[in-house]
Amino acid sequence: MLRFRKVPTVHIKVALTSNTYYRSAPWSSHPQLVVTTTLLTPSLLTIENRGETDSGTILDDKIRAEHFEFFDLTTSKPVIHDLFPGTCDPWDALYPDVVTELHSDKPNSVSLLLDDMSPLADPVNILEIGHEYRLTLKPQRVRCWGRSIDEIFGGKEDIPRGEIPDPKEVLLACDDELLLKVEK
Repeated sequence: MLRFRKVPTVHIKVALTSNTYYRSAPWSSHPQLVVTTTLLTPSLLTIENRGETDSGTILDDKIRAEHFEFFDLTTSKPVIHDLFPGTCDPWDALYPDVVTELHSDKPNSVSLLLDDMSPLADPVNILEIGHEYRLTLKPQRVRCWGRSIDEIFGGKEDIPRGEIPDPKEVLLACDDELLLKVEK
């Protein structure tokens, strides 16, 4: 079992495949959001993606709009959008498909079309044509363990939430600013 000597540290890079979103373009050519995570310390870390009430993280392909702040550079105003309601009942167990295992020697990368961000909080439809936007990642603290998925679950389908010893927290944050222009 790995013990943390330092606070777990990850480096996160966010990028867009294109800085222009053409509404009239075919869906498949719309920009994708790409999130690359590199573990700096320790050498192995398993991170909980969903949390007790399904808050989600940017480490899996369920990236949500509420993980980002949208700012309209044309009007100098923040974009207000409906957030994921967070009304899920608390999960009483942890499942292998809601964690991500990171290794310091192998970056983790996920991507999705901007249109595919959380269906309950779709800011792309409210972004105005002819405007330019700045997107920044909101910092998020999530639970993690210095063990592999196999070590945590040992072949079980789930583990009751309180039975995994020594959870730590890791900060998911970056200073990257994405610029996105919306065109017809």
